[in-house]
Amino acid sequence: MVKPFRNTKGKPNPAYSDTLLTYRGTVFLFFFIFTANPVNFYQVILAGCSVPTGIRSEALTMREYLFMVKPFRWQRSNLHRKITGLFLLSLLVTLITASVSVPTTLAAPIFSSPATAAQGRLNYDANIRIRKDGLAFLVGSRGAYINLTVLNNGGSYAGSVDVGNGDDNGNKYPYIAFSPVDGTGYVTWNSLHPGSGITYETYIRVIPAAYNGTSNTTLGSVVRLFDKIGYQLAQPSIVVDSAGHLNIVGYAALNPVQLRMVTLDSNFNLLSQTTLDTQPAGARAEMDPIICIDRADNLHVATSFPYGTSSDSPVRLFAYDRVNSGSFVKTSITPSGWSTVAGRRGKDIACAADGTVYVATNNGGKYDLFKRTAGSGGSEKWAQIQSNLFGKANQSGIAVGTSLDGRVWAVQGDGANSGSDPTPIIGTNVKYSTDGGKTFSANERAIPQNYYANYAVAIDGNGPGNKVHLVGSFYFISGNGSITTSYAVASVNGSDPGPIPTPDPGTPGPTPTPEPTPPPTTPPSGVSLIEPTDLHLTVRSSNRVDLVWMDNSTGEDGFHVERKGGGKDWSEIGTTGADDTSYTDNSASMNTAYTYRVRASKGSDFTDYSNESSATTLGPASLTFSAQPGTGAAGQPLSQQPKVNILDKNGNLVTNFTGQVTLALANNPSGATLSGNAVTVSGGIATFTGVQLDKAGDGYTLTATANPAAANNATTSIGFNVAASGTTPPPPPVDLGQDQRDAPIALAQFQSLWDRSDKAIVDGKTSRSWTWGPSITGLITEPYAEGGTRQVQYFDKTRMEQTSGRDVTNGLLAKELVTGLMQLGDNTFKQYPADNTIKIAGDQNAPQNPTYAMFRKVSTIDQENHAPSAGGSIVNLTMSKDGTVGSDDALGAKYNVKNQYFDNTLQHNVPDVFWNFMNQTGPIYVNGNYTTGPVVDWLSTMGLPLSEAYWTRTVVAGVEQDVLVQIFERRVLTYTPSNPDGYKVEMGNVGQHYREWRKAVLTAPSTVTGQ
Repeated sequence: MVKPFRNTKGKPNPAYSDTLLTYRGTVFLFFFIFTANPVNFYQVILAGCSVPTGIRSEALTMREYLFMVKPFRWQRSNLHRKITGLFLLSLLVTLITASVSVPTTLAAPIFSSPATAAQGRLNYDANIRIRKDGLAFLVGSRGAYINLTVLNNGGSYAGSVDVGNGDDNGNKYPYIAFSPVDGTGYVTWNSLHPGSGITYETYIRVIPAAYNGTSNTTLGSVVRLFDKIGYQLAQPSIVVDSAGHLNIVGYAALNPVQLRMVTLDSNFNLLSQTTLDTQPAGARAEMDPIICIDRADNLHVATSFPYGTSSDSPVRLFAYDRVNSGSFVKTSITPSGWSTVAGRRGKDIACAADGTVYVATNNGGKYDLFKRTAGSGGSEKWAQIQSNLFGKANQSGIAVGTSLDGRVWAVQGDGANSGSDPTPIIGTNVKYSTDGGKTFSANERAIPQNYYANYAVAIDGNGPGNKVHLVGSFYFISGNGSITTSYAVASVNGSDPGPIPTPDPGTPGPTPTPEPTPPPTTPPSGVSLIEPTDLHLTVRSSNRVDLVWMDNSTGEDGFHVERKGGGKDWSEIGTTGADDTSYTDNSASMNTAYTYRVRASKGSDFTDYSNESSATTLGPASLTFSAQPGTGAAGQPLSQQPKVNILDKNGNLVTNFTGQVTLALANNPSGATLSGNAVTVSGGIATFTGVQLDKAGDGYTLTATANPAAANNATTSIGFNVAASGTTPPPPPVDLGQDQRDAPIALAQFQSLWDRSDKAIVDGKTSRSWTWGPSITGLITEPYAEGGTRQVQYFDKTRMEQTSGRDVTNGLLAKELVTGLMQLGDNTFKQYPADNTIKIAGDQNAPQNPTYAMFRKVSTIDQENHAPSAGGSIVNLTMSKDGTVGSDDALGAKYNVKNQYFDNTLQHNVPDVFWNFMNQTGPIYVNGNYTTGPVVDWLSTMGLPLSEAYWTRTVVAGVEQDVLVQIFERRVLTYTPSNPDGYKVEMGNVGQHYREWRKAVLTAPSTVTGQ
């Protein structure tokens, strides 16, 4: 920069002090001449001024020239040889320049006088990109509008046009990018899908290459990204690579929330999905990601992101860089004392032509700048190069840009260090660097403004045309709340450097003989291998972990599941078939931390791995008597020997527990001695065979403890008597309640559970079959061995139960109907006959319809009737009206129903029609609002499958037809191919059936056969 006439303290520059001292006496004379005819005087002055080389300012005013004065190239040694008029002229120029009333930190202007025109709707979000033909496009938002403006087609602006879809979501985060292949543009934004109930998702507007804002104003189509990827991606940013592929980064509204990049081709076909980062469980921090791409297709993302693993982790600033087609590398670029400013006005990113990357951040009002040097590497490539660059606190927009002449441009909106700052910078302020950000020019207020409310700024010069385009948006001077946007441009001398060159490897050695390049591997037609994503785990028990992921491939052979943990490194533990999205690991050890990953394969080709997901299996949490001690005679084994189960916190058997259970007398009214009281646990159950007492007495109780100990390591039995002979007391009377169709749902806990899945049906939000169905009774109180009583209410499809202090369940009703074994407490059961008259499906008065009792011989109750895994095979098993089991391949092929899921616990297959129903998503009602999510948790709602699925000939509404039936622990599912869509799969009316059976057996003469 040339020396100004005055330094930053307003004192004369020493370089010109001789002139000021020698001709001090002529000041008043020339001040009089200037004030008499200032225009002619300016013309004289300008005749001796030159513009700095390499920069040309367009349409500059006289005043602007004086701000960028480069003094006459007169040497001080020659001044005494000049005529007196030239001395006086030099002196007068000095005095006039020194007297101009402007902040002394302002630089000589290089931007044109700003133009104010059509783009009047620009709030915190602004984005400029230059198309391959040199046209610069601005996209911005305010309220319901997303306005697109061509900045340099005509005298100032081409007219703005709304490219959005008209929704009223105010947080749109618009971003624009152009294809380097054909010039097609794409605007992405955050939107609402009308009527869907889905918030924060991405839309894309196509801007045809011929669009110019004047003679051609035809816009392209709008694409909803949800329709391409199947989930919500919010706060999008976009770049287009050299192949014309769209790379969109945003946050995926999954559980947990993820930072994800989606790549589409120009026809919006999904090519790949990459998870850059995953938020801690329970966290949902806003990310506002931004992205840039360099000439070598290296991708760089900057975003706010939680730091740590807890849901309340603080948010920090991170960069994610993918260079030379490698993996994304994460680097914290959080400045010291960082205090974020929300939204995209808080940060900006720019990729230079040479591969350098710059990230600007609004650090609590200070403009901080980070730089990444070109090339491969990690955090060592990043460094903070500027702190508080403008020296003024700022709560409005910031921006960073590059131009083809190698400059870096920093932009800040209004700034002031306090409310009484005497020298605020108001408007759009610009500095530039020619040495990669080490030093910057003085500030130029390129778009002046007198009202302190600058909103958004944007800059870009990294494109054809040798222009740097700048916008600033602010309130009108009147402060009436209206917003306007101004545009200024500067010219630079740069050229397109083309692709980034390969770094010089140094002095080359002997040229090796080139090896033949193998032809590129082309996947077979119809095959697209993309790594699985969204892997997440559910721990079911001490040895079971369920995996679910998103299948992004087409035509794959299947998936490979790998695990590490328990002191072992990664190893493959299983595979699945094509299109599978789940796997159950039943080989885990109890109380062990594991990490899983999945990848797809086709032949010998594999995708990258999915995200890794970790969980810890459950350990022993409690003991419970699954069989209570019966009566007995002194010196003889008890009539019913006790059993003690080792349970995890979910109530599942800890089948891999190794150790002993010991019994002791808790209540010992006669001072008896207990024997046969220690056994080794097998399969999570301690089975006693010789427990006896040597003395008669009434009211004995036993306490069971385990070694190694469980978390809650003691449980006590019910009381029992020891005598020569004894009888089991009759059960207490049961309140059967009154039948009442559509009775009010009695408890708030019942109501919220019912609302989640079934309210949407009543409100017309969806067309699907019931999960609970209408109520058929009011609230009923039943005795319960633990807790005294429990409250229940019946519905068509099941019943809801709540014991004091416990969660709501729906009981193992189907299992009880099949076996006749009624549960009266956690470990208290009564055996009744299984009813052979209640039909499991169809009309109750049709004798040929299958009954619950018929399914007993094909159900797994005591580890019998297991089936082999048959994934992908046609469901062809049949059950005739007398219960005979067969198979019919033609029937199976007719409906093309295939087995999809295999449960390793009870070892039964689940058909695809049932599995899809159990895992369906749709409108659900949660916490007073509709949202989209899983309709049910299938395991807690259905229980495990007790049988295979069987085709039956069932009479429904008087018509005999094919119905597929499968029984689970809690429910029954039926598939009726002739039903309309949405109702082909239905829950059986287990609630109705169980109530009828329970009333019948509890009011009949005693038929108890055991306890």
